[in-house]
Amino acid sequence: MDSIASSVRIVARTPRNIAPILDAGTAQVLKRLMHETFASFAATFAPTPGARRFSHEIAAALALYFNLLSLLREGGAVGEALYWVARKDLLLTTTNGDEERRRRRGRLALVAALVHVAGPYLDNKVAQLREDAELVLSLPPDEAGDSSSSSATANTVASRARAFLLRALVRAHPVVKLGLGLQDVWSRIRFTANLSRFATLEHWLVEMPVGRLTPAEWNAQNRLREAARARWLARARASPSAPRRWALAALLRTRFLAEDYNKVALLALAVGCKSLEWWYNSGEEAAREALKTRSNLPPPPAPTPSSHASAKKLPRSSQVCPICRQRKEDPTCLTCSGYVFCYNCIMVHVKAHGKCPVTLIRATEEHVRRLYLNS
Repeated sequence: MDSIASSVRIVARTPRNIAPILDAGTAQVLKRLMHETFASFAATFAPTPGARRFSHEIAAALALYFNLLSLLREGGAVGEALYWVARKDLLLTTTNGDEERRRRRGRLALVAALVHVAGPYLDNKVAQLREDAELVLSLPPDEAGDSSSSSATANTVASRARAFLLRALVRAHPVVKLGLGLQDVWSRIRFTANLSRFATLEHWLVEMPVGRLTPAEWNAQNRLREAARARWLARARASPSAPRRWALAALLRTRFLAEDYNKVALLALAVGCKSLEWWYNSGEEAAREALKTRSNLPPPPAPTPSSHASAKKLPRSSQVCPICRQRKEDPTCLTCSGYVFCYNCIMVHVKAHGKCPVTLIRATEEHVRRLYLNS
C-alpha cells in the first residue's frame, strides 16, 4: 500500500532540481489558503456578532488541529507532507519507544504547529489594525474646545501622539510586509542552494531543519509508525481494568483514524465551507438583483443653505456616526432624512432637538428605526 501511495504523490512527478522551490511555495500557499477559507466561513456563518469577531481565532484553531495531526504522523505540515518534506526533529527512529523521547516529539510538534499557524493569523490581525487606523485617521478633527484650558492642551497632545502612532502603523505595515516577503524568498534561495538548513523563517524560529525524504526513507517512516502504533495498542490492551482497556484502545484507534484521514477531512471541510459560501452569496446576489428591479429611492435631502452652518457634517467613512464620530453601534436610520446613526446618539438627539442632525428636518421618535443587518 505504501508503494502505491508513493507512486501517485506529487513528489514522484516533481523534477529534483525544482522540488525544493515547489516544496516551500506549496506549503506557504496552502497555509494562507487554509486560514483564509476558515476565517471567511466563520465570518459569514458564525451564529452571533461576537463570534464573528473571532473568525481569525477560529480559523487558527482549525488550522492548528490539521497541521498538528500532519506533523505527528508525517513529520511535516500539510503543505510540506505533499512533497515528503519533514522536520528532522520529528522523524521517527528506532528509539521512539522511549517515553521521554515520545513526549518530547509531541511537544516539538505542538510548538511547530503553533508557529506554523501564527504567520497568517498575525498577518490578518495586523492588517485589520491597519484598516481600523485608516478609519480613525479618515475622521474629521473634533470641534475645537477651550484652547486655554490645561485639559484641552493635554487632550490635544494625546490626540496628536495617537495620530502619529496610527500614521506610523499605516505606513510601516506595507514596508514590514515587503521586508518579510523578501526575507522569505532569500531563505528559500539559500535552502535550495544548500547554504542553509532552514527553508523559511518559521523553521528558523523553531530551530527545526527540514529535509526532503527519499521514497525509501518515507517507506521506512511508515513501517516505524505502524510498529509504534502496534506497541501503543499492546500497552493499552495490557491494562488490568477492562473499561480502561477498552477506552484506551478506542481512543488510540480514533487518533490513528484521524491521522490517516487528516488530508481527506481537511479537503472535505474546505470544499464544504466554500460550497456553503457560494450558496449563501448566490442568494445574496439574487436578493440584490430583485432590489434593482424596484424603483430607485430618492437620495436623502440636503441641508438648507440657511441652516447648513449648524448641521452636523458627514464623516468621510460610512461606518462612522455623524454625531459621536465613532464606529456606529446598533445602526439606526432616521426615516425622515435617510441618514444612519448610532441608536443611542440619534434617540437622544431627536428627544432633545426634534430634528435631524444632518439635514435639520423636523423629526420625532417615530422616525427612528433600528437596522437589523445579517453580517
